[in-house]
Amino acid sequence: MFSKIEHPYTFTDEEKLLIKDNYSVHTDWDKSVFDNVRSNITQHLRNEQNNECCYCRQELGFDIGDVHIDHIIPKSSYAQFGFTPQNLALSCHSCNTAKSSSNTVKNTSITRYPRTGANICIVHSYYDDYNEHLEIIDKSIYVPLTAKGCDTIKFCQLHRLRVVENNKRKFESKKNESSELVELARTCTKDSPLFQRVLDAIKHIIS
Repeated sequence: MFSKIEHPYTFTDEEKLLIKDNYSVHTDWDKSVFDNVRSNITQHLRNEQNNECCYCRQELGFDIGDVHIDHIIPKSSYAQFGFTPQNLALSCHSCNTAKSSSNTVKNTSITRYPRTGANICIVHSYYDDYNEHLEIIDKSIYVPLTAKGCDTIKFCQLHRLRVVENNKRKFESKKNESSELVELARTCTKDSPLFQRVLDAIKHIIS
């Protein structure tokens, strides 16, 4: 698990010019002219982040919508930071949706991008060591070690992953139980009293 991003993305001269000519308000971020730029940022950050979400540290997928370039400080409120490299980190769909455009800045009257994480409510992917603020137990239980850790859990609803993991375990348990019953049913003769009991048990599991 990576602790923080060590190397922000470096824009090429061509990309800088493209941004200068085509970005002025936060909604410009989604323009198709930036497709290659966003793709380059994503590839760079996958490597920097060990292909993990910057907030929950779960593995990032590769399908459409599985990964998002998150703006640590929301671009909807601070459009000037839309392409600031230190403001860009990869998050999973769920964390990105939960965090949305929540204000992550303590002192909102900023005009320049912060050089430290002191003014940021949540764990900053470039400035803060994740392990100093959050502990993850069994890949699903998030324990806050600081106020930042607590706010990160709240902003990204990280408690959801305990529910997800519990549901996954229940499903796997039922799946294993069903497999064992199916195998038992295959070894029973149809006239065996046990055969019907096994079939009833299978029906109960899958219903």
